[in-house]
Amino acid sequence: MITGNRSAILPRFSSARVAVLGDIMLDIYLWGQVTRISPEAPVPVVSVKKRTCCLGGAANVMRNIATLGARAEGFGVIGDDDAGKQVLAEFAAEKIGADGVLYDPARPTTEKRRIMASGQQLLRVDQENTSPVPDGVRRKMVDLIIDRIRS
Repeated sequence: MITGNRSAILPRFSSARVAVLGDIMLDIYLWGQVTRISPEAPVPVVSVKKRTCCLGGAANVMRNIATLGARAEGFGVIGDDDAGKQVLAEFAAEKIGADGVLYDPARPTTEKRRIMASGQQLLRVDQENTSPVPDGVRRKMVDLIIDRIRS
């Protein structure tokens, strides 16, 4: 465990290995502008100009750890879908260990999609399966974590 003041901690952080187990999410931002109200309902119509993505949930914690220089090891579940592939690409770009990231083809990768206009969030749309992870997947994850601790 790293203890001490901040100036002493950060230089030593690069030698740390940190495992993070949790909900792996992809945060998606759709940036646009509102120029009219929908004729179907009294809601703004957003003309999307840009799409950005970043790691969310526990994956954001992993990214923060990696950004500080430690070796982050991710443990969680993603779906076998485009969002899952994008999460793994972000892990590779951020140098986050993904050996503990398991696929569950029965569930989608969690996405938190935010609709932004004029610098404000207008709406968030969540795509996620909040049911428990199947026993087989959980057992495999526990085995991976135990193996990682032993090594």
